Amino acid sequence: MEVKLLSSQHKFVTSEKKHSLLCGGYGSGKTRGFIAKSINELMDPANLGQTGLIAEPTFQMTRDVLLTDLMQTFDDFKIPAILHRSELNISTAYGNILLRSAENYDRWRGLNLAWGGIDEVAQLKTDLAWLMLISRMRGAGTRRAFASTTPGGFNFVYDLWGSEPSPGYELIKAKTTDNPYLPEDYIESLYQNFSARMVEQYINGDFVVLDGRVYAEYGEENQDDWQYKPGLETFGMMDFGYNRPSILFAQIDVKGGMHIFHEIACRDMITESQAMKMKEYALSIGGGGMRVYCDPAGASHTSGSHYSDVQMVEKVGGFLMTYTTSHHLTSIAAGVSMMQGMLLNGAGVRRLFVNPTACPDAHRSLQAFRYKPNNKSEPLKDGINDHDCDAIRYGIINRFPPVMLTEWRQA
Repeated sequence: MEVKLLSSQHKFVTSEKKHSLLCGGYGSGKTRGFIAKSINELMDPANLGQTGLIAEPTFQMTRDVLLTDLMQTFDDFKIPAILHRSELNISTAYGNILLRSAENYDRWRGLNLAWGGIDEVAQLKTDLAWLMLISRMRGAGTRRAFASTTPGGFNFVYDLWGSEPSPGYELIKAKTTDNPYLPEDYIESLYQNFSARMVEQYINGDFVVLDGRVYAEYGEENQDDWQYKPGLETFGMMDFGYNRPSILFAQIDVKGGMHIFHEIACRDMITESQAMKMKEYALSIGGGGMRVYCDPAGASHTSGSHYSDVQMVEKVGGFLMTYTTSHHLTSIAAGVSMMQGMLLNGAGVRRLFVNPTACPDAHRSLQAFRYKPNNKSEPLKDGINDHDCDAIRYGIINRFPPVMLTEWRQA
């Protein structure tokens, strides 16, 4: 077969190291390279008739991303493959592939594998799935275990591949800008939506040092005295809860900037009472029936009634509750990056502003929200500062979604 590959993909696919990692930015071709590496291992004569395993961090990603891309590639290259959908197993004349979720790595015990890989490995909180995978390399064959990912800070991936790689480990880097097959506006969108630090990570594929503050970009330049202005787009943002819910209102200016100008204190209130206070304020500015961006979990969670939180706010307040369930946007890492980009993007532009006098809780939260002391890539859910930051995050991922690629095909 003749397969067109980027230089980083080719180096990854042909690597004979026991544990190679393709590490790159968004749209740099990591998943494409991962699929090509998997097929190369499947068809390696040393693995003939053997079984391999490939995984994503979650079952949803395995089903929606990995399975779809793998079967499409088999079709493209006219490789006969039988999918046993109920078990997510694939049979071919060369051998078998098990498609699995890394969150259920404990179920891999007892397997004898000839090869295997984990896509987006940096999304895993620990190295347990990776260690389980390499421990299963005990059958005949190449016994190569590989991975691909976008960096996720200084976690176990950095420890294994980024600092001083252990024997048998190889780091192969891929830049988004090296991929000529991306849509014309994709890279520009990343520069607009991500902060300067995140550009290093999500475009260059570098491991970056993260400040203790999650939103270190938030400063005086992001603070103003904005008040409600008739005629401009107005919407709410909400993080549900009883003790410390967050309810914020924002407007979009003529240049596309987002101004948070009002917050409602609703501590120790059930959702119905919160909705009534929201409605009262919305009507005072002529905004009855406005859109409110919220946590998708509110569609299933209930606060003492047979209505979900989302349904209660819609019923009592008359709002249009809006949320996304796309895993590309709902992951905390993706949302944090988009917020950082709104505060100060890679092009030096600020598009997120807060009135600290009218919104003291939101102002304080943006200043105080921290990463976990032992994990500089995962925010600390302290129950105090996370609610306002989460509410703003829901507004941004829904109102300002970047150009996100769920897949790309090379010409």
